[in-house]
Amino acid sequence: MSAWNYFIGNTTSATWSIIEPDTTPGEAWAPAIQLTMVMNGLIRITAPAPSIDPDCIDFLGNKLPTCPQINVAYVMPGTLASSVIIAADMQNTSTLRGHFTEFPSNEQTVLVQARFANNVIPEHVVLHDGPCTENQS
Repeated sequence: MSAWNYFIGNTTSATWSIIEPDTTPGEAWAPAIQLTMVMNGLIRITAPAPSIDPDCIDFLGNKLPTCPQINVAYVMPGTLASSVIIAADMQNTSTLRGHFTEFPSNEQTVLVQARFANNVIPEHVVLHDGPCTENQS
């Protein structure tokens, strides 16, 4: 048997959240760069939030040269790839829309969120755009 411990970065605070079943907050931006761990339930995240504007106008009113690719991720308890995300799309740094969040589970979704100190994303490697695939963890 073995146990693995990972340093996730310098954090400043943590929040325990309970979201009622079938809740749709809609479009939002991360309040800070934070790690989110799903303990129970389900999150469906669409990023960037879909625009109802067919001309692809960003939230500042600028026309985009092309419409951004929209990715959908389901975050739920289970593996590291399925239950942990880093939210970093803060409104003051985002060039697109925020993310669109839904909690479609028929039970409460329970989250633990830890903000990173000074809004600094920990060292990481970007494997590709979009959610993790089955072979990533």
